[in-house]
Amino acid sequence: MRFRMVAVTVACAALVGFGGVAPAAAATVSISTPAALIAAMSSAAAGDVLRLDSNITVVPSDGRLAVPAAGNLVLNLNGHELEVTAGTGFAGIEVGQGSALVIRDSQGGGALTVTGGGNGAGIGGSDNQTSGMITIESGTVEANGGDAAAGIGGGHWGAGGTTLINGGTVIAAGGADGAGIGAGVNKEAGTVTITAGVVTASSGAGDYPGDSDGAGIGGAGNGGSGIITISGGTVTATAHGGSAGIGGGGLNGGENGGVITISGGIVDATGGEFGGAGIGAASGRSAGPVIIEGGTVTARGGANDYAAGPGIGQGATGNMTVAISGGSVTAIGGSHVDIGGAAGIGGGSFSSGVATSITGGTVVARGMGGGAGIGGGISSTQYPVGSGAAVSVGAGADVTVSAQAGASAVGQGNLGAQFGSLGNAGQLTIEAGSTLRVPPGVTIANSGTLAVSGAVVNEGAIQNTGTVTNPGNVSVHNYLLQFAPNGGSAAPGELRVFAATLAAAGLGTPPAPTRSNFAFQGWFSEVAPGSNAQQTLGVDTMLGNGADGPLTQTWYARWIVSPLEGSTTRPAEKLPATGVSQEVGFGLPVGGALLLMAVGALVLAHKRKAAAGT
Repeated sequence: MRFRMVAVTVACAALVGFGGVAPAAAATVSISTPAALIAAMSSAAAGDVLRLDSNITVVPSDGRLAVPAAGNLVLNLNGHELEVTAGTGFAGIEVGQGSALVIRDSQGGGALTVTGGGNGAGIGGSDNQTSGMITIESGTVEANGGDAAAGIGGGHWGAGGTTLINGGTVIAAGGADGAGIGAGVNKEAGTVTITAGVVTASSGAGDYPGDSDGAGIGGAGNGGSGIITISGGTVTATAHGGSAGIGGGGLNGGENGGVITISGGIVDATGGEFGGAGIGAASGRSAGPVIIEGGTVTARGGANDYAAGPGIGQGATGNMTVAISGGSVTAIGGSHVDIGGAAGIGGGSFSSGVATSITGGTVVARGMGGGAGIGGGISSTQYPVGSGAAVSVGAGADVTVSAQAGASAVGQGNLGAQFGSLGNAGQLTIEAGSTLRVPPGVTIANSGTLAVSGAVVNEGAIQNTGTVTNPGNVSVHNYLLQFAPNGGSAAPGELRVFAATLAAAGLGTPPAPTRSNFAFQGWFSEVAPGSNAQQTLGVDTMLGNGADGPLTQTWYARWIVSPLEGSTTRPAEKLPATGVSQEVGFGLPVGGALLLMAVGALVLAHKRKAAAGT
């Protein structure tokens, strides 16, 4: 009997919970009026579904729509239209920190249009409030932020919280200084994840242009990008002021931080007109890493007479990195006639490049107005800050770069101080009309294909174990070495050297040819001795006698006659017409030589005697 009572007690605990109260079942509530919607939302239990059964319009005089603190509910448009306008200081639909709202349309054709009051987000935080968790699964959602607030995300001085878009059509517009999706003014974006749907996000133009505007998706007014992840859908993000299309908000100084990851979808991002990056940092700022693993991505930097932003990158020298491992990426720097331009991937005007690793995918990077394709933005002689950075192209990557107005296709922007570094194991194309500029003292490595449709000014060195197409388009250090065996055989083939010396090109001396009964002395710049200007080819020999290429040089084998074994020799005598050294030898043993001398003496004496008798 005792065992039976214990079993019943355990069963009851399983039904009602250890607190002794059965959890409330999620309810579906039919909504047909503004009053019913406001009341149901304010009192909803966790998991409740508020289902629209008619079109509804909510205005400030009706009250405010707010998900309860720590509440978690679903708004089902159910094929109907809901239009909400909030009063000053409030979000259109308030979802504060700790609360959660899911928006879906179970029937199709439903639409939600929400406008936040002054300082309130369209959906998310009210004035000075961080957003909670907002999930959009389906339907058409248009969210407009009030002044200094996001379309979806934080209110004025409110961070972005968590926004998840899994489908539907979403149009999010920030108010003045607010992000489209993300943060209110001067705050970070929080976490934004887009897996599907059609998303259009734009920031609002601020009262003081360029000062504290928001990103299309990301931070606002000097706020960081947060964690932005896009794996699908079609996403268009446009910023105003100095903010990034996707990334950091604001203008001038500091770090935007955050991480931006794109692994799928179609993404188009345009930076603000005060030099915001398409993807990355705000004007005058650096940012956290940008990681692109897939999808189709187009990023354009913004520009005006104040600053120019990169397609992907930063507006100030920092520790930002870009890693591309897949997808199709086009990055175009901004440019303005009064300020110059920015890199496709790298730095904005008057800022350096970012460490860039491209291991896969197809990438087109176009620097504009003095910005590098990949590298630094334009500089000046007074401020030569547009240096390049470390750039590597992996075996699985296909990269095309271009630059204008004195900038290098990869490396420094026009008047930038330093090249950085470059290693290519994939396909790297220098577009027609562009120039890769390798400064003195810089060595780049190519084990893939360097396709020179434009030009390479190679004052440094290229250690080439791969292929360089159109090698005649490489100037300065470019020498085609040809080898004449001069009577020998098995001479090496032509050798293209993109450096001042073999050693600088990472090469050793060419192998020696062979010739019977002769010893190889080396490769000489002239077929025969005699000129003081002749060179002997060694790893440190200045090719072309220091003249600029492209040049073709012929190197001649020099031979010496091998002495017979056991012979005595006298010093070599050069044969001037052939370049062959001859060892003159006495092939007879010493005794034999003496015998010949004695015989010769007897013959001579006999002749003299005969002459005297006559």
